[in-house]
Amino acid sequence: ALLASLKHAIGSEQAWTRLFSVRDRGGKIRWLAARSSVLRREDGTRSWFGALADITEQEHARRAAEQANTAKSQFLAVMSHE
Repeated sequence: ALLASLKHAIGSEQAWTRLFSVRDRGGKIRWLAARSSVLRREDGTRSWFGALADITEQEHARRAAEQANTAKSQFLAVMSHE
C-alpha cells in the first residue's frame, strides 16, 4: 500500500504524505513521517523534494495517551454504575 500510494502520487504529480513503520536492523519498529512534493518547471521538467523524519518517540507518546484515555473512560463508566 505504501509503494502504491507513492507511485500514484508520482504518476498524478500530487504531494505525498504518509506515516508508516519499518523494522530497524535490530528488529525494533521505528515510525516514520514522509512528505514530498513536485516542482514543475517552465521547461516541463519535474523535480521532487521530500523529507523523512523518525517520529518513533512521538508515536509511542500518542499511543500511551490514547491508552490512558481509554482506561480513564472505562474507569469512569464503571464508577458511574456503582
